[in-house]
Amino acid sequence: MDVGRWAILYVATVAGEDSDTLDLEAPMSVHDFDSVDAVEMAMEFEQAFGCEADPEQFLRGDHTLADLIERLRERLARSRAVATA
Repeated sequence: MDVGRWAILYVATVAGEDSDTLDLEAPMSVHDFDSVDAVEMAMEFEQAFGCEADPEQFLRGDHTLADLIERLRERLARSRAVATA
């Protein structure tokens, strides 16, 4: 699964929103993520993609879901580059 789609589905599920209408440009703070949600999302990301993620990146309320997706894609790309080097 694509990292972006995974993040959209995850946030929509936690926030109780429809993934098809989730506003990717809205600040993460509108989704009411707390520290437990952030740790769980980081663990789920690691399980799904085999790559660690810092839970704090999920708590940046001033960043958008689109920002988060970009950071996750970058993290995954760096992880895969190291694995193949």
